[in-house]
Amino acid sequence: MKIVIIRKASQQTQRLIAGQFPADWNVAFVAAAELPKEIEDADVLIPENETIP
Repeated sequence: MKIVIIRKASQQTQRLIAGQFPADWNVAFVAAAELPKEIEDADVLIPENETIP
């Protein structure tokens, strides 16, 4: 399962959030500008405080 979270976050914050998901899930944190290349194979998209055009 690939989770894409649109958010700029520190490494510590990324680890804390990713730790809430099962260990075998891929949790990616991306900036909105990086979304087109990450969304293609995403199973879940979490737009945290971002507007998706």
